[in-house]
Amino acid sequence: MKRRSRLMIVAVIISMLVACDKPVDNKAPTVSFTSPANNSSFMQGETITFSVEVDDPEEDMKEVRFYVDNIGLISDQSWPYSYELETGSYDVGEYDIKAEAIDSDGGKGESQIAITIYILEAPTDLSATSISDSEIQLTWTDNTDYETGFKIERDDGDGFVEIGTVASDITEYADIGLTFGQNYIYQVAAYTSAYTSSWTTITAATEFPAPTNLSAISISDSEVQLNWTDNTGYEIGFKIERDNGGEVTVVGTVSADVIEFTDSD
Repeated sequence: MKRRSRLMIVAVIISMLVACDKPVDNKAPTVSFTSPANNSSFMQGETITFSVEVDDPEEDMKEVRFYVDNIGLISDQSWPYSYELETGSYDVGEYDIKAEAIDSDGGKGESQIAITIYILEAPTDLSATSISDSEIQLTWTDNTDYETGFKIERDDGDGFVEIGTVASDITEYADIGLTFGQNYIYQVAAYTSAYTSSWTTITAATEFPAPTNLSAISISDSEVQLNWTDNTGYEIGFKIERDNGGEVTVVGTVSADVIEFTDSD
């Protein structure tokens, strides 16, 4: 009976030892980005700080590895886990950023986001059209998808001063209250909260374009038909004068947009 009891005790001890040697499943860490947000955009040359949060049930974290398009950048072995990326050497485009958390037992967890690196390109094809004797209309081509808006500056002869802004994707601006005949220099740039593109510049003046292509056709022995091209959209009308051999007199007027006159005197 005693021998049997001893055998049972030995069996229990062996069973306990075997149970102790049985491997316990390792719970892998999890990782998630806290900044930047997925699909964020950054100006080329900007420094981006990638930060992650790690949850390790076993509390035996070894490192967090950061990757750009699966190319390893750095191994951060201490909390808080982060990496600063200098974008000056990266081409414009989209990139996948991955963080991989690894514990001491080889357990792994990963998270991935996408970012875009861009250049804030300047507007082009800036044009300035005098649409009255006191107003100039500016238009340009938008060459970027990332602007907050556009800044408009004017130089009256004393240096550039900002005269207005327009929202993203707006490609025109009306400058009013100008002095007739004065030259103005304008420049336009795209901008964000942190950056301004290079400027594109043009010189313009308020003007009152004269009619052109004046022609005179005799339609009878006492009538001459005058025709011309209207080069402005803001005239009140047209004044017609005739030189009678050294004396110039007004022979008539016509309303705006009328481009002919018959002189019958």
